[in-house]
Amino acid sequence: MIKTMWKALGANLNEESAERIANIIEPVELILDAVDQDCDRKGSIGYRSSTKQEDAVSQITKDLMQIKAFHYQQGRLGHPSFLDFSPSLLMKLDYRDLHGWMKDHIKLWDSVFSLRHQ
Repeated sequence: MIKTMWKALGANLNEESAERIANIIEPVELILDAVDQDCDRKGSIGYRSSTKQEDAVSQITKDLMQIKAFHYQQGRLGHPSFLDFSPSLLMKLDYRDLHGWMKDHIKLWDSVFSLRHQ
């Protein structure tokens, strides 16, 4: 896991950033273990798995569809490991702020892309 995180830093990899990442590995693994425990997942799976990434994504998608994770359910409880985390990701989203943000970015993107095509 640490090698993957260091690789993700790319050009930003230096002694300080490598040390920061090394210091978060244990808490990240504790979170992953708690999620595995909540999901009744036994044993550990190595990071050097021979399965294709497409197979993993397909399996995750099937699992989420099976439990209807993308369907709204009134009163759905959050994840047991994250009790303080709201089960509704959109709860605090103000559509007016989103609309303003989108308009600003569309103007920005329009100016960037129209310059490319000239």
